[in-house]
Amino acid sequence: MAGRAPRGNARDHTGWYQDAPRRLARSRADDELCQDVYHRLRDCQLVRLDLPGIAIHARDGVVRLQGHVSSDGKRRRANEVLRGLDGLLELHNELVADTALAAAVAMALAYDPRTAREHIGVYPCLGVMRLRGIVRTATAHADAWKIAAAVPLVKQVVNELHVGPAAAVLPDLAGVTNTYDLVPGGR
Repeated sequence: MAGRAPRGNARDHTGWYQDAPRRLARSRADDELCQDVYHRLRDCQLVRLDLPGIAIHARDGVVRLQGHVSSDGKRRRANEVLRGLDGLLELHNELVADTALAAAVAMALAYDPRTAREHIGVYPCLGVMRLRGIVRTATAHADAWKIAAAVPLVKQVVNELHVGPAAAVLPDLAGVTNTYDLVPGGR
């Protein structure tokens, strides 16, 4: 009965049988394992662009991925790419998705009374949050930076906000220059 789990065993979320014996991995030097992890991630087209934001640590067959990736899909893909790697006993994927981090920064800005009435765009790139838009006061400009920088796991905040006392709202489809972008059939 190849392929069947022994009685009473259930599959966990990764597809492994919880109580089934696992194949023994051969022992490897930590630096060799780190290099193989790096090469596997580099060879995956989906993860390759985010590789500069990923730190790889290996010790005694346990690999820890830390840093930032642009999406949760890329974070999950890293797990899939590394499954079955020789010498890998455990994988701790601690990568943070920019999409989740940008949402946390946007929520912090929206719920803080100092910036709640301002229209601030949050643009993430591997843990670096760029704040763009127009705020009404210099105080709101400074407070936006403080609020964004206080969100856990934010690596850096680049404040590109402009101060305009008559600023009402950020225009629809505003680009990085705060002017309307050209859209097909639009202006």
